[in-house]
Amino acid sequence: MPRLKANFEADGTAQFRFHLVHMQGCPAAEVAGLDDRDVWLHYFNAQRRRIAPVSRIIKVADDFVCPPEHENGWKALQDKVRKGEDINPHLSNR
Repeated sequence: MPRLKANFEADGTAQFRFHLVHMQGCPAAEVAGLDDRDVWLHYFNAQRRRIAPVSRIIKVADDFVCPPEHENGWKALQDKVRKGEDINPHLSNR
């Protein structure tokens, strides 16, 4: 009878690398350069930082001023937040 050899840690590391690149949008070269032990930390940190896509009310301070060159982007982001769309691509990588 053949024996099954399973390496769940290596399988998990490979799956987390894939998820970081294809689902979280992390640069592939950066993920490839991570030590296997660090992949798990980066994966769970990315999961913790994810913002759930739910509609929200936006409250803007009376003295807030958006530079004119960023006005279109600011309005687009507000629209996404109000509609409950995914805003995770707008997060900083750092």
